Amino acid sequence: MTDNKHNAVIISLFIFVFLGIFLAGANFSETLTGKATETEKGILKIFAYPEGVSVTGYYTPVGGAILRDRYSGERNIDFGVVNSFGIVKTLPPGKYILTFQKPGYGTEIKLVSVYKGRTETISIQMEALGSVSVASKPSGAKVSFYYNGKLVLSGITPVTQGIVGKSLPSGKYNVVFEKEGYKTVTKNVEVKTLGITNIYASLY
Repeated sequence: MTDNKHNAVIISLFIFVFLGIFLAGANFSETLTGKATETEKGILKIFAYPEGVSVTGYYTPVGGAILRDRYSGERNIDFGVVNSFGIVKTLPPGKYILTFQKPGYGTEIKLVSVYKGRTETISIQMEALGSVSVASKPSGAKVSFYYNGKLVLSGITPVTQGIVGKSLPSGKYNVVFEKEGYKTVTKNVEVKTLGITNIYASLY
C-alpha cells in the first residue's frame, strides 16, 4: 500500500510538471506568433502633428526573425488616422516599423519596440512640403534639384512633361538646367511650404 501511495505521488508530480511546461510553452508560442493574451501585451501610444496623419506599418513578433518560415514573420497593420487624442493600441511584443503619411507632408518612417506590460510613446512632427513648377526656353532641358549637394529630384522641361506640382521639403536648392548645345544654368531657389514655386530659365 505504501508503495502504491509513493507511486501515485510520483505520477502526480510528473503530471504537474508536464502541465507546467506545456502551459509555459503555449504562452511562449503565443508571444512568438503575436497571439499574446492581454496581460502579455504592451501599449503603444502614437501622436503626430498636424492631425490627420495616416499610420501604417508592419511588425515582427518576438523571435520572428528566427521563426519567420513557420509563423509568416512580418505582419501588416493599419493603425488608422491620428486625431487630437492620438492613437492608443494594445499590441503583442515585437518590433514595429511605422509609416506616417499625409498629403502635402513628407513621409516619416520610425522603428519602435513594444514590450510586455509596458507603455511606449512615439510622437512625430510632420515636415510640410512645397510644390515646384519648372519651365525653360528652349524646352527639353534636363533640370536637377540639389539639396545640400545631394540630388533629390530631376526631370525634363517643360512643365507639361516633367516636374509639375512635385513636392519637396521647404528650403534652399541649387537648380541646374542642362541641354546639349547650351550653357548650363544654375539657379538658387527657395522652396516654400505654401503655394507653388515657379522656376524658369533661358538657355543660350
